Amino acid sequence: MGNFAQFDRILMIVVTCTDLIWAVYQIIISCLKLRYGMDIIKPLSISCQLYVLFNTGCLRLSNGCVAILAVLRYVAGCKRKEINNLVWTIVFIIHVCICLSLSLTTIIRWDARRTSSGIICLLFLSDGNLSKYLMIAHTSYYLVQCATVTIFYFLICRHWYFHLKKLKNAAKEAGDKESVRHINFQIRKIVCQGLVVVLGDCITFIPSTVTYVMKLGFGYVRPPLVDGFIVWMLTTLPIVNPVITLWLQPEVNAEFWTYYYLFKDKFKKVIRSILVQY
Repeated sequence: MGNFAQFDRILMIVVTCTDLIWAVYQIIISCLKLRYGMDIIKPLSISCQLYVLFNTGCLRLSNGCVAILAVLRYVAGCKRKEINNLVWTIVFIIHVCICLSLSLTTIIRWDARRTSSGIICLLFLSDGNLSKYLMIAHTSYYLVQCATVTIFYFLICRHWYFHLKKLKNAAKEAGDKESVRHINFQIRKIVCQGLVVVLGDCITFIPSTVTYVMKLGFGYVRPPLVDGFIVWMLTTLPIVNPVITLWLQPEVNAEFWTYYYLFKDKFKKVIRSILVQY
């Protein structure tokens, strides 16, 4: 389990750093949009290519790491099996190589285009069969990531749900009302976690994928309002990923709350010392 914990933490560091880069870039580009308008990401401009690199590239890398974490936690936590760290490392390297290949291909081909709403740029939207095939590959890879996260975290929630049900029945037979109350709370928490995963990684991408299939099928172009709504849905994923990472990992969850309460106590002491001085 030591190797598992070490690799688990490495992946979480990668996810955290990637999401932080995404967040910083979004703050900067949003401020620039407010100041200079939508022309800050003109079609075929370098700003449009950079938008795809930081926005789509970070989301793809982060979500892939969350998918690997989901499989890793299911195998180690539910099946109680240990897989050699080398296997996980190879999977991670392959994922990084795919992400780099897609991002570099976009920049080399200068293949990022602004969407109908003008809010964002997306990769592989130019005319031509090569762009179409690359977009299909990119979308398929994203769907595989989302499906992996959804399926394996659902299996994790399902495993612990039935485990808690058994503990609840045993507590009922023993007449331990306090344990039953606590287990009921944990069951509700598990159900809520499962819903967050489904909403974050499944439903988020349904409108985007459906409209893209419609584009391939009969040339559908998303109206600005629909495009804006889909962009808003896609930006929820980097917010949900840290919640999933913290919530569905007991050790990390406990460590997070430990640091939270330590920071809270120190913050209160600082405020009290300031108030005493005045």
